[in-house]
Amino acid sequence: MKISAAENWSKCYQVELDGVDFKSNARNRIAMGLLHLSLEHHQSIINLAKCNLLGSLFALLRCQFEALLRGIWFLRCASDSNIEKFVANKNLDLVVSSLIEDVEKTEGYQHGALKRYKAGKWKAMNDYTHGGFFQVASRTAGDEISGRNLSEHLSWALTESNKLSLLAILDLCQIIERPELSKNLSATYFEYIEESP
Repeated sequence: MKISAAENWSKCYQVELDGVDFKSNARNRIAMGLLHLSLEHHQSIINLAKCNLLGSLFALLRCQFEALLRGIWFLRCASDSNIEKFVANKNLDLVVSSLIEDVEKTEGYQHGALKRYKAGKWKAMNDYTHGGFFQVASRTAGDEISGRNLSEHLSWALTESNKLSLLAILDLCQIIERPELSKNLSATYFEYIEESP
């Protein structure tokens, strides 16, 4: 995955979504805020890639995933009581595996992809976010400091971030009630992905 392809994809959805209106209620505002945050993390990941700040880029993948997951959960699964607690800034125990379990009961997510995504990537995402073994090992070689090992995984990280951005856009288009935009942006996403090795 080339940085330019991720950047073009990001610019495309930003142009399409800038200034869109949506039915304003607490559920939609919370979900929209979290999905927008997930997209901001995607854009930050691209900018970090352009600056070759790969450790921070990898750390943001978990943030992007969690913002996406919470946004989908608040939109599709949260009870009115959950919404009220969030708006009142009261503690909600939002455990990732529970959120995934709830979301995977909703349309489009019953195939278990989120659970598989977490199972395959969660340990590494936590490690990169919290400064664990992978962050340290990837920047040292013998007695030298080097970021070479991180750059080997840049394409993977951009691909993952792009996938998460598409999922955020699909539910965002639900909030703004624009299914045709969802189809158009999905088609554009696959054009950019297919063009970039």
